[in-house]
Amino acid sequence: MSSPLEQQVIAVLMTCLGVDAGQVTREADLVHDLGCDSLNIVEMAEALNECFHRRLDPEAVRHWRCVGDVIRTVQQALQGCLAE
Repeated sequence: MSSPLEQQVIAVLMTCLGVDAGQVTREADLVHDLGCDSLNIVEMAEALNECFHRRLDPEAVRHWRCVGDVIRTVQQALQGCLAE
């Protein structure tokens, strides 16, 4: 079962990409499975920044390949917030 954080990230991705929840798994490839392009990546990063009130690491965002990468980036941003 997914965590509340994972569910929030998936909801943002569904909205940004216009895909169904069943398509958004941790293993789903952003480009090949979800039809994501570079503009979608920027939109997703901005939407996640707003949703979690944190700035995601741009270097990590550039390396997103699958949904799991997106979830890890958000987790790391929030862990950084807790450490401050």
